[in-house]
Amino acid sequence: MSKYIFEKETETPSNRSFDIASVSRFGNTKNEPGKIEKHSYFVANRSGKFGLRLSIAFLIMYFILPPYFGIALPGFDLTIQRIGILAMLVYILAQKNRAANFWREISNFPALIFIFVFLAVLALTAVRRAHIGSVMYDTIEFIGLFLMLYIIKYELGLKKTIKTINLFGYVLGILGLIEYVMQRPLFLYLRTIKDMAAGVGIRAGTYRIMGPAVHSLGYGLMLIFMIAIACVEIKENRIDLFANPFLLVLLITNAFLSGSRSALAVVGLELVILFVFEDRARKKKTILIGIILVAFLTLFVLATWGTSISNYIMRQITSVIDTVFGTSFSVRFGANLTELSNSSNYRRYLPRLFVSPWLSPLIGQGSGASFYWYVDGFKIQSLDNFYVAEYFRFAYPGLISYVVVLGTMLGLMISSAIKRKSGLYICLIVGVACYLLNLWWVDTLQTIKYLYIVFAIYWSCETMVRAGEQQKNGKEKISGN
Repeated sequence: MSKYIFEKETETPSNRSFDIASVSRFGNTKNEPGKIEKHSYFVANRSGKFGLRLSIAFLIMYFILPPYFGIALPGFDLTIQRIGILAMLVYILAQKNRAANFWREISNFPALIFIFVFLAVLALTAVRRAHIGSVMYDTIEFIGLFLMLYIIKYELGLKKTIKTINLFGYVLGILGLIEYVMQRPLFLYLRTIKDMAAGVGIRAGTYRIMGPAVHSLGYGLMLIFMIAIACVEIKENRIDLFANPFLLVLLITNAFLSGSRSALAVVGLELVILFVFEDRARKKKTILIGIILVAFLTLFVLATWGTSISNYIMRQITSVIDTVFGTSFSVRFGANLTELSNSSNYRRYLPRLFVSPWLSPLIGQGSGASFYWYVDGFKIQSLDNFYVAEYFRFAYPGLISYVVVLGTMLGLMISSAIKRKSGLYICLIVGVACYLLNLWWVDTLQTIKYLYIVFAIYWSCETMVRAGEQQKNGKEKISGN
């Protein structure tokens, strides 16, 4: 079955009306996978260099810059991401054709009705708890999703968007290495909004990098998405773990340095799943390169055995094994077993909140509520489980309606992947599924926008494919008559 992808190819004056970007079909012509057939079903009318530059600037603000950089205001901070959203909205809504296309993208989004239901629950919670942020935080994130849809389809195109994200991966990966050497979060130099970032993270005497996230756990969540996108061979629309080999190694190294056991375990699972979906020829290449990398890592650890760097590598690997199998191998490499056990054990209490009598199952506490809970003689102050945290904030109506939003998009992605046999779609699905799995052990930590970027990439591509199919089928009917 043919596979589709789209990209920008032309640029026309901004005063003309325009529809959608051109489509490139990736099909198996004469059983030659990856051969490209160009079909310009629609001619893109990009609004010129200013729109392109503004879109790139928006992506930098939205993807790279930290959320604690911005203007602190009473009640609702104007973060750099929100400034970028406002600037992009003004640009789009200032011109009639751009605005029409933007509203079209919103109205055609498949989970829109469920988003409205979710936001209605949040609005009721905001009124009940007198906290405007309870509805505004998520509303702004959804606006960011719709802006990404517009940017991909009308400004950058799919290929340029993915290349830009991979470029961001290189930048963040290299900065992560520098951060580890400096033992200080580089992005904290940009902190203008206090009390948002967690600050320096240390575990077992070892520094944990956090990149532009508010916590090292949040950076681990970011890396899950970046790794998934880095494993797409975009020209042939195939899964290739080493499509960007240096980038993949860089991102995996950052996952190690983040010190997040859950992120490291999920990244390992992510790579295994992607390997399973690789075609046979690429599997052989992946196995060969993988053996070389593992051999190199093994030799490096043996050559530096007993040093802080080898202990750190072994501690990260064995701490994941200890968490999964209940062993204690990591103690040999300097891990604090009590600290690790406490970190894991208190999370086991959190699902009890779903049936706790002191929480209303219908009206949540809102986003501004502080959490502390005494249970079995322990005081728990952290909700490191997104699903439990969402229940605490918005009760069952909020949790269920949001899960429906996620389920709708994930279900559509799976259906499209089966129909198109698209490597891009499979990589995106694996990234989303692994992210949602990791949320059982952490909250989103202001990383939900990366999930929405993936949704925007998928739906932009899928709508282009469908438009191209309809155009082609219409031409075939006309020629048949």
